[in-house]
Amino acid sequence: MSHSRVNYKTLFDSAGDPMLLLEKEHLLDCNKMTLHILQCKKQDLINKPMWDISPEFQSDGENSKEKVQQIIRKALNGEPQLFEWKFKAFHNTTIDVQVSLNCFDKAHGLCVAIWRIVPKKTMPEDWKNEKKLRERILLRTQRLASLGELISALAHEIRQPLHGMKLIIEGIIYWENQKQKVDEKSQKNLEYLAKVIDGIDRIDNVIDTVYKSIQHKDKIVIEPVNFNTVILNVLDIFKHKLKYHGIEIRHNLDPYIETVSFTIIQAEQVVINLLSNAIKALDKTDKKNKHISILTQEMKDYLLLEISDNGTGIKDEVMEDIFNPLFTTEKDTESFGMGLYVVHTILESFHAAIDVVNNPHEGVTFRIKFIRG
Repeated sequence: MSHSRVNYKTLFDSAGDPMLLLEKEHLLDCNKMTLHILQCKKQDLINKPMWDISPEFQSDGENSKEKVQQIIRKALNGEPQLFEWKFKAFHNTTIDVQVSLNCFDKAHGLCVAIWRIVPKKTMPEDWKNEKKLRERILLRTQRLASLGELISALAHEIRQPLHGMKLIIEGIIYWENQKQKVDEKSQKNLEYLAKVIDGIDRIDNVIDTVYKSIQHKDKIVIEPVNFNTVILNVLDIFKHKLKYHGIEIRHNLDPYIETVSFTIIQAEQVVINLLSNAIKALDKTDKKNKHISILTQEMKDYLLLEISDNGTGIKDEVMEDIFNPLFTTEKDTESFGMGLYVVHTILESFHAAIDVVNNPHEGVTFRIKFIRG
């Protein structure tokens, strides 16, 4: 499976919108929401051309087969496609939808389609209002698709010289230790070299963590997850970044918490996104006592996880929008506006609840409840 296809697998499994993965005109994969709306099983769709699950003619009078072939050709040429479509559900009815289609792997003819049901009477108006939003979604998904390939290339390019450096340094340490007597200055230098090796190992571990999270998303499994362990692992990755940003971590982790049925990768993703969000909030303030507080506590019917900061807080008028896709208060165009949406989507898929409140004096608290049973 290609890196791009792996990237989309997790998105399929957790997305709230119905999604299709196509290999040219044929359906390669679909998410649970698609199966729910079309009221069918995955084997009813996979490997079928898109016109097989559509009426012979579309609402505009065009032949479904000819229309989808034309749309796919344009998408494979790098033109994002935004169009109205009529699906044939498996209870003998048709469904009018809006579809955003984008090619993310031209070499393999792979496209992703994000669609949603829209009542006929509102479709033209909604189409005009949401066209810009759909274009932004397509741009973001295209960037996400290339992320796996980029990380794979970077992992290789960084690891090669690192392993070479480590081998040379270990050789120097070995031969110095073979001497019968090592003077004080040489001993100090050996200690410095040992710290360099520790730094190389730390970089290698970070690369390995990120690479695995991208490379093996199709193999993620639900298992008992200890969120204290997840938090400490993420903090180990972030500790130099936190030091660079002048942020103190204050954690109060309940040693008696029970495990939660979750996936390691998605648990890390939740903590990483919330931690990154807190760092960005603290970067907006010049205060000297910047800190992030992390709490876990085993309650009667749920596990509580809180991540708080003493940053600028969230304005009341945007509080309800922060979990929406593409919502961001960042002015720079590199901000995807997807971090909190991904957190909310992951937690929702595991029946966990998240809310956010401004702290009485300063900053904000994200509170997650992992419901038992």
